[in-house]
Amino acid sequence: MTEMTIISRYFDTFETIELAPDARIESDGNQLKAIFPSNADTTEYIVTKYHSGGNGGTVDIPDGSIIASVSGNYVHVLVPKEQYE
Repeated sequence: MTEMTIISRYFDTFETIELAPDARIESDGNQLKAIFPSNADTTEYIVTKYHSGGNGGTVDIPDGSIIASVSGNYVHVLVPKEQYE
């Protein structure tokens, strides 16, 4: 059997969240749920929010980032702490 770490928490922009880069993630833009093997290497991420400019649009995100949610014209992105500017 594999022991799994489960994270379920509300989050705000600029908060730090630590999880495995390949974690399974679900988010509604306010709450993040993630699950990954407990023995997996983890990375610290900064919660960021990007605006797509409306009508679809595009956003440029740093390498290694994880899309947490898309809501309207906004994208919540978990950016690796070392990539955060």
